[in-house]
Amino acid sequence: MAEDYKKEFGQRIIKHFLDIQILKLIIMEPMWGYKIKKTLEADWGTKLTHSALYPSLKQLEENGLIFSQKQNQQGRDRKVYAPTERGKMYLQCYYSVIEEQIRNRKIV
Repeated sequence: MAEDYKKEFGQRIIKHFLDIQILKLIIMEPMWGYKIKKTLEADWGTKLTHSALYPSLKQLEENGLIFSQKQNQQGRDRKVYAPTERGKMYLQCYYSVIEEQIRNRKIV
């Protein structure tokens, strides 16, 4: 039962909070799109389509929360994404809101 809930929550998080998950990952380590995709799939046990990932990356970049640059990674040229200071602040604010919500709610 708990595993079913975990999978369901993972799917919901990826669907509705993909930008937050991307920011979290690239703050820990700058990475390219395919690595982001595979890491999120492994972490949440769900499939992530390119048509969901790349528009999210583009939107995050347009909003000034991440930036990209061409780098040679593992012998290949890749577009590597990294957070901006604004992106780090955005994620910290998200965590603050979540923590506040958890502290102010009781489970009946």
